[in-house]
Amino acid sequence: MRTPIPLHLPPGAESYGNLYSDFAADDRTQDVLAVNLPSGHTIDVGWYPEDDPDGSFVIRVFFGTWEDQRHDEFLTKDVNEAAEAVERLAILFSPASFATSATTGDEANMRNQEPVAV
Repeated sequence: MRTPIPLHLPPGAESYGNLYSDFAADDRTQDVLAVNLPSGHTIDVGWYPEDDPDGSFVIRVFFGTWEDQRHDEFLTKDVNEAAEAVERLAILFSPASFATSATTGDEANMRNQEPVAV
């Protein structure tokens, strides 16, 4: 049985799908993981082009609808980097109380900066 990579997400976040350290060919889909945050933002992780071994994880953040993108997309071939990006984006787009109570000072300060590449 495969074990998903544990993600440290803010309280109230709901995730659909998983990232696995042994990412397999069957996992190369556009719908790898979605995280709905209490703030109304969604972090979307997909593999593009779908089924292509030369593809990459593409991580996007949107608010409400897909057309309302809130951050530059992040691309990586490394599943652990994808998991770290999801965690950092979850902090960035969560209420300040989570960022200041559950993270280090550096991560909490991210909320006060313009979005940058994760």
